[in-house]
Amino acid sequence: MTKTELKKVAKDLNVKVALSWPKDRIKTTILEHINGTIAKIDRDIEHHEKHRSAYFWRPAATASQRRSEEKRKSYNHTIVIGSDHYKYRSIVTCSCKNYYYSGTFTLNTETRTMSLWRQLRKRIIAISEEVHDV
Repeated sequence: MTKTELKKVAKDLNVKVALSWPKDRIKTTILEHINGTIAKIDRDIEHHEKHRSAYFWRPAATASQRRSEEKRKSYNHTIVIGSDHYKYRSIVTCSCKNYYYSGTFTLNTETRTMSLWRQLRKRIIAISEEVHDV
């Protein structure tokens, strides 16, 4: 893979690299970004697997503890590859008696299942292997 091809991969992954950087530095920067992205995807998959049966959980006793739990467990994560926008949205709400979780996976504006995140992980690993082999 040439330096210009590496820069194209960096652009597709939204990784900022300078034109004057040597090829090895561009490659290292891309691989660090990919490793961080894979870790976030793994965290999102684990979070979804853990919380999808949350309805049967017992919420915290006080209102402030419930709000704190909601704040800690609710988040958005967006990954951009080329023109594709992958988004995971976790919403946790706690009432006095119930614990609710909603996890949404979207590709651009289309809602999908968790398999989208698994496919994204495979796609990013393939890009990583391609860059690593340079």
